[in-house]
Amino acid sequence: MARIAEVLPGHFWCALLAALVSTATRVDRAVERAPDSAKEFLEERSPPDWGPAQELLADTALETVGECAAGLPTGTRVQELLLTMRVLGVFVCPGPVRYTEIARLCLVPLGKDVLGDGAARLLRQSYHAALAA
Repeated sequence: MARIAEVLPGHFWCALLAALVSTATRVDRAVERAPDSAKEFLEERSPPDWGPAQELLADTALETVGECAAGLPTGTRVQELLLTMRVLGVFVCPGPVRYTEIARLCLVPLGKDVLGDGAARLLRQSYHAALAA
């Protein structure tokens, strides 16, 4: 348990949210497939400082998400769920500059969806400037 307490503060939760956002947008409302696709996403694009403890916890969390998703009625408001996951991903990420998937999958779409195309363009420019610094 001490090891779990050490590894969770990093990019664990924002990585899970980024993986779920990526999957939900690609799967096109096939919610039941999202947890498996999210696991694949995390295997392909591990966040900084990701190790065996995070992988085990992510697998358990995603299994739980899958069980919950299986009980959802059809026609669930996927866009509202995406908005919630994106906002949470941005707020819980300890360093979005270090974890580019949060910017690409959460921050920029939020700027576009909530604030408009101009704001999304400014977010992308600011983010790329922060990476270059």
